[in-house]
Amino acid sequence: MAVEHRNIPEDGLHEPKGISNAAVHRVYTADGAGSGNWSLVDADSMQGIISNTTNSGEYLKTDGSGGVQSSASVPWGEVTNIPTEFSPVPDEVITIVASKAEIAALTEIADPTTATAEDVANKVNAVIQALQAGV
Repeated sequence: MAVEHRNIPEDGLHEPKGISNAAVHRVYTADGAGSGNWSLVDADSMQGIISNTTNSGEYLKTDGSGGVQSSASVPWGEVTNIPTEFSPVPDEVITIVASKAEIAALTEIADPTTATAEDVANKVNAVIQALQAGV
């Protein structure tokens, strides 16, 4: 008596047919009718993933309902876990840093409430370059 594969109990099943010949990064996607196909999975078909068509340079944030949203920036008011106090900087460090012309030339971010992550990263890179100047 023939038994349809889809009717075999779970503990009697084996690796999916074709696994030994499946290409790298392919997954077996069930079709809901006892069969399926080996294929790449498009991000649009995965819950909680934004597709590859999201604009370059955008950031992802959780939407609070199990998904994510794409955004060009994160408003400062949504940034969490910001320390309210910092350890004091030793006087000798302040003296060394204050004497560097590159440090004196740095400017602040004009409006921190609308600064993007790229704005902050650029400013951090400028600070690093100024600190490393002449070293």
